[in-house]
Amino acid sequence: MSHSHAHEQELSFDDRIVRVLEHWIKHNDDHIANYYEWVAKLNAADKGTAADLLQEAAEMSTIISKKFQTIIDKL
Repeated sequence: MSHSHAHEQELSFDDRIVRVLEHWIKHNDDHIANYYEWVAKLNAADKGTAADLLQEAAEMSTIISKKFQTIIDKL
């Protein structure tokens, strides 16, 4: 299956960057959900320090998604 971005060339610059940011938010949020799943698994395996560090990474990733949304809001 081919994937084309030809339609994006018809969009304004602002519309294109919004689409990119929305894509990054979705992608990032998918990762965040996976991180939290592994936090739970690490905790269940008595790997609390690793779980804490991964939770911090998830929280940092959440901040990044919020920053991307703020950029969209400012556009």
